[in-house]
Amino acid sequence: MAKRMNKENNLKKLVGSEVYDVWVNMIKILVPNARTHRISVIVAGMLHYALDQSYLKEHKDNSLTHILQESYDNNEADEELFNAIKLIFNKAKVKYTRKNSKGDQYCIIENSLNQFFHWESMPWE
Repeated sequence: MAKRMNKENNLKKLVGSEVYDVWVNMIKILVPNARTHRISVIVAGMLHYALDQSYLKEHKDNSLTHILQESYDNNEADEELFNAIKLIFNKAKVKYTRKNSKGDQYCIIENSLNQFFHWESMPWE
């Protein structure tokens, strides 16, 4: 249990308690009735905010700092990053998995990470 709290605290320390609590509340309110492609962009935006915060000097000792930067640079999610996002969903008491119209299960967090990695992609250019 202490390890779980530490991961939450790392993200919370990185973005600040006020921002983190707003994120939890947003997820709690928006996720149940929203389309996944819209939620994914919101969560990706949260991750980009955290990434921007990770470059500030006071966050250099936060373990999530290195993970966020490396994940973004390599377009590959670390398990700890996935779990940090999962904790927000769990704290908001909403599911991060859904089923499509064919009955196949998918993960909002994975879709969000994909949006995070391709944030600057503009295929129409």
